[in-house]
Amino acid sequence: MKALEEYQSALTISKDNPILHFRTANCLALLDRLDESINSYHATLAIVPKNHHARNNLGSIYYRTQKYPEARREWEIALEIKPDFKIARMNLDKLDSMIHQNLVQA
Repeated sequence: MKALEEYQSALTISKDNPILHFRTANCLALLDRLDESINSYHATLAIVPKNHHARNNLGSIYYRTQKYPEARREWEIALEIKPDFKIARMNLDKLDSMIHQNLVQA
């Protein structure tokens, strides 16, 4: 919680800092404040659209909220940006496996 407060405070000074938005989003995700986290990842991506880590993490939030098509889209974009990004590949493979097993619908 303290880290989140520090990042939010720093954002009042440096509103266009993608690292601060990204770290804020990560803190919010860990605190299960998922809608706010999505907004912060979007703020990061508005500044640096090719941030593959933000894309991957945003995909994970969408996955957690059962927005599977959105999760897929973010992970695919992350892989377009960085084709050897193993975590995004694992996430996408897990989603595909779940769809194949009819555990989720996308």
